Amino acid sequence: MTYQPPQQPPPPYQQQPPLPISPLAYGGWEQPFSRPGILTAVGIFSICLGALSFLVNAGGVFSNAAMLVMSKAPPSLFTMPPMTVTAKTATSPSVSGGIVVTPDEDGLPADQRATIIRVMSHGKTQLTQRQIDSLDALMAQAGQRIFPFAAGGTFNAQAISANITERGDIPRADQTAPVGAYYVVGTGRVEVYENHAVFRPDGSADVVSVTPAPPATGPTMQTSTVTINTSTGGTSSVTIKGGPPVNPFAAFTAFNKMNPTGIWITLVASFVSALLAIYLFVIGIMVLRDSRSGARLHWVYAMLKIPLVIVAAVGTHIMTSSMMSSFAASVPGAPGFGVTGGAGVPAATTSIMQSMMIVTAAVTAAIYLAYPLSLIFILSTRTVRDYYRALQSGERPAQY
Repeated sequence: MTYQPPQQPPPPYQQQPPLPISPLAYGGWEQPFSRPGILTAVGIFSICLGALSFLVNAGGVFSNAAMLVMSKAPPSLFTMPPMTVTAKTATSPSVSGGIVVTPDEDGLPADQRATIIRVMSHGKTQLTQRQIDSLDALMAQAGQRIFPFAAGGTFNAQAISANITERGDIPRADQTAPVGAYYVVGTGRVEVYENHAVFRPDGSADVVSVTPAPPATGPTMQTSTVTINTSTGGTSSVTIKGGPPVNPFAAFTAFNKMNPTGIWITLVASFVSALLAIYLFVIGIMVLRDSRSGARLHWVYAMLKIPLVIVAAVGTHIMTSSMMSSFAASVPGAPGFGVTGGAGVPAATTSIMQSMMIVTAAVTAAIYLAYPLSLIFILSTRTVRDYYRALQSGERPAQY
């Protein structure tokens, strides 16, 4: 067993001296700061409004240019071309056969004919509309020959139904044609077809055959043929039905008679507004980049936009007023519309339309003035003025 001396305790811990530390130099750059929130909103809104306003005003330039061209067009472009008018009048039904009938003595009035048609088309015998027209024409010519009791005061649906002893279908040679109908009455036999109706009296070899008149266009209905010269040197005919001859180009005369002064004002205002929209888009970006001239450039925009909106509103009023006056003279019945007679739109209606145009122009101007007037208020606040004053002096603006 080997002797080992006892272990000595460790030496006491000696604290090390602190390391030398030099302070960091913070000079040469500025602490980050934030612009006022209202200016951030102004920058974003200016960018969005500038882009949208450019699209709107660019469209306004093209539309006003088109109206200016139409106002300068020769009046002959909108003149009604020569036309040939053929008036169609109602014709009488065609009556044939060996029996002579007259509507005044042998026919029935419309109410009695309607009762007969209702009874004869009821039940198994179904009549088409053309067959009903044929039956009505026959009753209008020879109804009293068929139902002589109609003049005795006993005319009703029950008496007519009792007088019909037999009814049925007439065999057809053409399978595609509707089936005809026959009725055996007290005075003879009635046959109804698509294009005519026949009455065969008992004990007589003669008949009464009536073909209904073709549909009439009415006493005031006319058919007008307009010949138009085409761009290829030929001609094209257009048929207009259903009324007196109407100038199909009359609606364009409202543009042809517009006040060119109002169109020029709105055209120039739209063009300048499109340029001002690009300017607003750019200065909106400058505000977000903390440009020192952001406020001054927005002041310039507001000072230019306010009078421009007023000028555009005046031009729009002049243009729309002349257009409404011309349009009122172009509606059917007006002297310039190509229809004889009529007084056009009443003066009260024209006054209401012009008042609506004035209100519309005023409301539109108020909408366009909203942003520049808001900018005047925002740029005049102490927060915005202090912010740009600090930027101009080179100092670090206060935190917002």
